[in-house]
Amino acid sequence: MENHFSTTWSDIVIYASQKQSDGVKLFLTRYVLQATTYSIWRERNTRKHGDTKTPSEVLFRNIDRLVKNKIMSLTSPHVQRFATAYQVWIGAVL
Repeated sequence: MENHFSTTWSDIVIYASQKQSDGVKLFLTRYVLQATTYSIWRERNTRKHGDTKTPSEVLFRNIDRLVKNKIMSLTSPHVQRFATAYQVWIGAVL
């Protein structure tokens, strides 16, 4: 996760589709892809309906907030294996 970078959609989808040994990184990879896709779609709709462009810093902050909120919502006993997800995410963002 920390050393994979691509701007090619097919590469990103292939990476997110791969089976990874670390379930936390797999979860974060897939959820960040979902949050980013949602944010881009929302920004597109906002612009299409005549609103102003959202600065990229705000988009990054919104994606970060979506990921943090999702991690914090994982409280049921069957998702305790993701207890380290917040630390992994903070380490990846910094």
